[in-house]
Amino acid sequence: MKLPTVLFVSWLTCAVTFAMESPAEIPLWPNGAPGSEGKKAKEVVAKSASGEISVCSNQKSVGAWITRFFEWMNDSGFVKR
Repeated sequence: MKLPTVLFVSWLTCAVTFAMESPAEIPLWPNGAPGSEGKKAKEVVAKSASGEISVCSNQKSVGAWITRFFEWMNDSGFVKR
């Protein structure tokens, strides 16, 4: 292939990719996920700089795990005060 053709195809691919709209959101379980009955924790949606989306609904257990992890690091001598 000639260089101008390769450059044009590359440019066209980039242009089409950036022009595409984000996909429509489709809820998996409109009335709640199976097994989630009685759980009232709010979901926290976080979007990273790269566009990755993460959903977390139980911040308390994550915070407790992090606290235990840092206590372990402190007890093991990894963290010096």
